[in-house]
Amino acid sequence: MISMNPSLRRVCALSVLAVLPIALLAGCGGGGGGGGSSTPSGTPPAITAIDPVNGASTGGSIITITGTNFGTSSAGLSVKFGTTTAASVTYISSTTIKAVAPPGNVGVVHILVSTEFGTSTAVNADRFTYTTGGPPPPPPI
Repeated sequence: MISMNPSLRRVCALSVLAVLPIALLAGCGGGGGGGGSSTPSGTPPAITAIDPVNGASTGGSIITITGTNFGTSSAGLSVKFGTTTAASVTYISSTTIKAVAPPGNVGVVHILVSTEFGTSTAVNADRFTYTTGGPPPPPPI
């Protein structure tokens, strides 16, 4: 959220209502650079562990992802296994989420978490290995 001087808020509101000259509107916005920014500021997520670290190439494995800066809800949260979007994502907390692995090719991929503040950087802790195997595990009870 952009912080604004209370007197500028009043001027901005009046500017809109009174349709004052554009020069006055230039002060309405945030940031010190003349008009604010539409880019959100915050810390991108980071993954510190995944469990389990492998699953069948047919997909369906439920992966617990641990890390930081996963946000405050599932809004704007996404998970990718390599370049493929997770079948589903469940927000648990700002440090824990669960994702259902989509089908993938046998081999190693990085799991990446994205929020409004960016995407996690690929690290060894986010490596997931697709293995040959049977059908996905049954859903939890």
